Amino acid sequence: MKTEHKKLIINIILFLIVLFAIDSIFGLMARYAFFTQKSGKNYRITYSLEHTQDSILIFGSSHAVYHYIPKIFEDSLGLSCYNAGVQGQGILFTSTIEKIVLKRIKPKIIILNIDQYWLFKYKKLYDLLSDLYPYYYLHKNIIGKTLMYKSKYEKLKLLSKLYQYNSTIAHIIKYAIKPQPSYKGYLPLRGHISMEDVEELNMLHASIKKYNNEIDTVFVNALESFIKIGFDANCKIIFSISPVVNNIPEQDNKSFRLIKKIAKKHNIPVLNYLRNEHFKGNYKLYKDKSHLNINGATYYSSMVAHDIKKLLQSKKQ
Repeated sequence: MKTEHKKLIINIILFLIVLFAIDSIFGLMARYAFFTQKSGKNYRITYSLEHTQDSILIFGSSHAVYHYIPKIFEDSLGLSCYNAGVQGQGILFTSTIEKIVLKRIKPKIIILNIDQYWLFKYKKLYDLLSDLYPYYYLHKNIIGKTLMYKSKYEKLKLLSKLYQYNSTIAHIIKYAIKPQPSYKGYLPLRGHISMEDVEELNMLHASIKKYNNEIDTVFVNALESFIKIGFDANCKIIFSISPVVNNIPEQDNKSFRLIKKIAKKHNIPVLNYLRNEHFKGNYKLYKDKSHLNINGATYYSSMVAHDIKKLLQSKKQ
């Protein structure tokens, strides 16, 4: 009986050794492939975290990615600029990214594109924190704390090297076959919104359906943390709110009201273009119901850069 137990234990140990070896080998291969990407969302995140040295950094979700053209800000403000926005992400992810970047560099200006529903509870924003997995081994302390909000078991799962990268394989292959050009983090959208989308357009109701209208204190704390990290690095922080095709009644939006209250408390300028008349109903400037096309982004970036320049000049006087 003892011999059988010994054999079982030995077999289990051998199995674990083989499993560990397979995980290590394929995990390291996936890691190499991940960090040698030259385009796509993951490449842009990696560049933001590990390489950008720019004086102006733009943060936010897809509205940041598609709406802010760094060259326009560079030409207007005379400072280098990088767009560190990430599609689909909220303030918890964004605050984590900022914390890592500002350990390495100290930009002069941070522009945070605000999504008006950012502080509402929304489970998907926790699920999307998986975009941080590949960087866990580089920034365990910072990313580990953030991933605990997703699941208390995340650190245990991330002991597997392969687990850190298994969801990125398709992305790596996709952009290896068809590279995605970007311009210092900015992605241009071409074409304009279809009439079918225009007829169905109701931004307020479409957005509210995703949330339960309950404020998430984790997201509130993340916004406060984003502000503190920027101030500690002596950055000028500016909130900017992208336009939408139709009006959104701000008085019905608890999240938006709270964001503006927090901005006021910290004396952060809020450039609010949400109801800007130039963009309202001007369908030729939109690619879809939520995003500006390249023409809209060009006009919008010029407007934001101009207003920031005026803001900075007024501070000097």
